[in-house]
Amino acid sequence: MTLKQWADNGWLKPDADYLDACRTKRNTVEYDYAGGATDIDASELIEFAKTLETHVLNWVKSRYPDLLKN
Repeated sequence: MTLKQWADNGWLKPDADYLDACRTKRNTVEYDYAGGATDIDASELIEFAKTLETHVLNWVKSRYPDLLKN
């Protein structure tokens, strides 16, 4: 199951849409032309990923804390 499919159930739908747009842009840049993604795009995606990681870890901690034990 992809993040978008999971999010279509209501959890993180806007985030999944954003990531899907990034994936589409990456595919276009990778296969059609160079230079379509900017440094700003990359920085924005990195910050988004950090925030998403925090949200996902908090969600896992609150529902499945045993998964995070070493």
